[in-house]
Amino acid sequence: MSRYESRGSLPSIKTLVKIAIVLKKPAGYFMGE
Repeated sequence: MSRYESRGSLPSIKTLVKIAIVLKKPAGYFMGE
């Protein structure tokens, strides 16, 4: 996650994580990993 934090995308990542939890999908699914 550090490479995303360094780009200042942490708020967006947190949002995606929340969505991932709701949809029960891994956060990486939204990050294209």
